[in-house]
Amino acid sequence: MSQQFRVLYRVFLLRVVDLELLAAEGDPVKLLGQFAALFAAISLLFSLPLIVVGGNDLEFAHEAEHFLLAATMLAIGLLAVLNWDAVFPDRKDALILSPLPIDARTIFLAKLSSLACPLGFAVLALNVFSGLLWPLYFAPSASPIALIRSFAAYWFTIFAASVFMFFSVLTLHGLASHLLPYRLLMRASAWIQMAAFCIFLGTYILEPSLESPQALAAPANHPLLASLPSYWFWGLFQQLNGSSGSSHSTYVWLASRAWIALALVTAGAVTTLLLSYRRSLRKLIEEPSISSSNRWLRMPALPCDSLSLAITTFCLCTLLRSRPHRVILSFYLGGGWLWFSSTSMFFHF
Repeated sequence: MSQQFRVLYRVFLLRVVDLELLAAEGDPVKLLGQFAALFAAISLLFSLPLIVVGGNDLEFAHEAEHFLLAATMLAIGLLAVLNWDAVFPDRKDALILSPLPIDARTIFLAKLSSLACPLGFAVLALNVFSGLLWPLYFAPSASPIALIRSFAAYWFTIFAASVFMFFSVLTLHGLASHLLPYRLLMRASAWIQMAAFCIFLGTYILEPSLESPQALAAPANHPLLASLPSYWFWGLFQQLNGSSGSSHSTYVWLASRAWIALALVTAGAVTTLLLSYRRSLRKLIEEPSISSSNRWLRMPALPCDSLSLAITTFCLCTLLRSRPHRVILSFYLGGGWLWFSSTSMFFHF
């Protein structure tokens, strides 16, 4: 079993990056290394404000804590959405691995480990500098015990928030795979990915700053705090770090929501994954992968000449010719929509 796990782990690890999105001579390992270097550079950039900060500004520390948590959650959420099909079994796995004497549990552990390992390295790379420097600033005092507690609280909260985002995407995909037939799931996956992409990025860009004591105490902000997961884990960090006022009822309430949400998404991800590998692996072979075409989806006749119609049809068919291309187009459309909405709000105010 250990040898099968190692072989499957290496195969699935190289499949984390979609080969259709690479160049003809692209190397997935080199691409993952470039992403790690990019995240490390971003972490160094996040640490630069410490050079100009003087003293111990509590409000600035709270804003920096929430910013680092929200940035890490955004990165892990987007990476999990990009690797939408990396954990759950697909038709290729069912056709190749089902006839072999391989336990479904081995396939499940290999797939989960192959995706969790790059995401774990992404968390480490994104916090390799900021996770060593900022906890020194977040510590409530300069004593060795307070510094050690600040380091432990920071890294535990970062990994807990990352696990929450990862398992949230897995739970969403698991529910979709159990509620929809395989052929409809393949068509709806791109739209679900686009919706998740817009929600993650839009929440990160548009969420207000509520770290000040006045904003936390305002009853009008409690619905926002209850619906923004980044503030849940920020409250958890305040509680674990033992910061001044960490026993405040708002911090306790936010931390309790973080624990409950983490438990719920963990249970949902584990349940949907186990059901997928125990019940759905062999059913994928029997279900058709492509649904029949619908007449109402065909392009209507346009009031233009044949050359313009041919060029328009060719462009649309090129953009939508495969599922990875539809996903990329969805990401561009989602990013453009978010930019338009944020710009409209800026000029409105």
